[in-house]
Amino acid sequence: MIYYPKPLHIQTAFAYLGYQPQDMPVAMDSARRIFSLPMHAYLQDEQIVAIAETVTQRH
Repeated sequence: MIYYPKPLHIQTAFAYLGYQPQDMPVAMDSARRIFSLPMHAYLQDEQIVAIAETVTQRH
């Protein structure tokens, strides 16, 4: 899951600050590349294997 598909500086709630996408290139790059993996203490072994296989698949 991607929690913040758009970095905070370009979300509508912060538009009044006047930031442009290029003003924070690290945030923009991170938003394009980083996502969250399911992680919690109650994951079953089968779920962990499915997650690992999905992440390591090559397309």
